[in-house]
Amino acid sequence: MYDFLLLKNQTPMLQFETHQAPDDLFNLFPKNELHEYLWEMLQGWVIFLTQREKNDMDIATRLYFYELLNHLLGYHYHNRNKYREIPEDNKTEALRVAFIELLQPMAIYRKEDRDIQYWYLLLPHLSPDEHDEVERVVGLLRNSRGGNQVHCISSAYLKKNMENGNPYMVKEILPTQPIYLSQGFEGLPTLSKEDLQKIFKKATSRLESGLAKAQEFWYLSLGSNQEICPFLYHQAAEMALRSVLLAWENLEKKTHEIRVLIRFAAKYNAEFGKVFLQEEDSLLTLLDKCYTHSRYQTNFRFPEELLAPLASKVSFIMDLTKGELERLRQLAFFESSNS
Repeated sequence: MYDFLLLKNQTPMLQFETHQAPDDLFNLFPKNELHEYLWEMLQGWVIFLTQREKNDMDIATRLYFYELLNHLLGYHYHNRNKYREIPEDNKTEALRVAFIELLQPMAIYRKEDRDIQYWYLLLPHLSPDEHDEVERVVGLLRNSRGGNQVHCISSAYLKKNMENGNPYMVKEILPTQPIYLSQGFEGLPTLSKEDLQKIFKKATSRLESGLAKAQEFWYLSLGSNQEICPFLYHQAAEMALRSVLLAWENLEKKTHEIRVLIRFAAKYNAEFGKVFLQEEDSLLTLLDKCYTHSRYQTNFRFPEELLAPLASKVSFIMDLTKGELERLRQLAFFESSNS
């Protein structure tokens, strides 16, 4: 499972191939086993140090390090269990009060889905500096409470977009429950079944159009040579992702970077954010270079051995886009059958 690597000073290091959640240490091992394993590690460490002819100060320093580590783990274990003992209703109320006191929103809407609480904070118009301050506060509060996603939205922007037919905001915010309304707040716009049906039908049409263009580039790439093929892959991915943004929020991003478009598309479907794993960042960088380099740099050559992995990633993007199209069709059909 692990590969031993030697650095220049010949110090052995472990290369881990798995990525664990921060809390897995406590989730997988009870407290008594944690102490038992730590004690075994310390004994092995002391034996290893004596064999390496370390002096008394070296060993004492390691013992002190072990003591600090033991206290640190005990502190996190205690705080983690203490947090879990707080009733969920009390946590939600504490977070609601914190948002009201610190941000003074016009309204707060909330919904829960798969153990995640989605918060929508409707705020008055903010200057760029004020918006940055709000983001810092929200980030602090969000990080102190697990399982929460917090979205700050200008109240005027939300009202305008819902009235104009923004499928994402209609789908995400209309089903939420208000848990705070400031005095004089008029509430969310009221949309009829007919209005909702039109919104999702228009979104479906936008996605169908964009996906058709993306598929044209994809089909062209299948019979192209190695020089033009990477460019066509890029165009297929870009058009697919752009169509997702246009469908859900009429959002036009002035960029050709797949990296940026994927980040926005993941807002509507988190699977987009998993297309390129962290260790595949170099492949994503190469894909972004395909837009200009393959056309304007005569010496640009996409590595032949990476063409198949890249095609797989673009195909994944296309499949996810088709899935978004199916979601919108189902929403349009649902509203049609209920009207």
